[in-house]
Amino acid sequence: MAALAIFGLVADDERTCADALDEESAATRPPDCPPLDDKQAGALVDRTLPESRPQNFRANLRRATASEIRRFRTKNDFLPEDYAVHVTGRFTGTTDDIIEWAAWKWGIDEDLLRAQAQHESGWLSAARGDDGLSIGVMQLKRTVHKGTFPLSRESTAFNVDYYGAVFRYYYDGRATWLNDVEHGQPYEAGDAWGVLGAHFAGRWYTPAATAYIAKVERVLAERRWDAGA
Repeated sequence: MAALAIFGLVADDERTCADALDEESAATRPPDCPPLDDKQAGALVDRTLPESRPQNFRANLRRATASEIRRFRTKNDFLPEDYAVHVTGRFTGTTDDIIEWAAWKWGIDEDLLRAQAQHESGWLSAARGDDGLSIGVMQLKRTVHKGTFPLSRESTAFNVDYYGAVFRYYYDGRATWLNDVEHGQPYEAGDAWGVLGAHFAGRWYTPAATAYIAKVERVLAERRWDAGA
């Protein structure tokens, strides 16, 4: 898709994992780059912007307990263990701070993550979709992402952190099962737009996935989150 080049969402094959950390804002790191630890990612967050979603105040301050994270990891059957082990939700800040933190941690273009969160929920931690099954800022479907609820409702950081792991799972080329179900083109690593479509449709470039991608693309182009629209 042409917009990929415009928004810099395809990682350059010549760039290394370390190169992406030299950017002024969080950028998409190449496939198989490991996540940053929570403190390292937090130190990179620009905390100068005011809160644009005061409704999220309580959820933005909520950190998961160790027992809650153990419960999540026990019930999780979507993410491979080497991704799930890095999901902690161990960060507090404004809604934008949390999105930026997750973007730095997992190596995702921060504006792409902002745009997807805007389309999914308007950045609202209380958002519910799919008759109450899809939860929070990134609309994590509790029947698919087992073990995430109720933390996905209570903690903005956990919600977005978990999605960051999902993004990298797809982006790193680990979801090879996508080639065994309906798909519009072969699944491969390094396709950020394909990842977004898969989060919505559970399929790779099917018509439903492609329509979703186009909607997020428009949000990104218009930076709708700036206006809180």
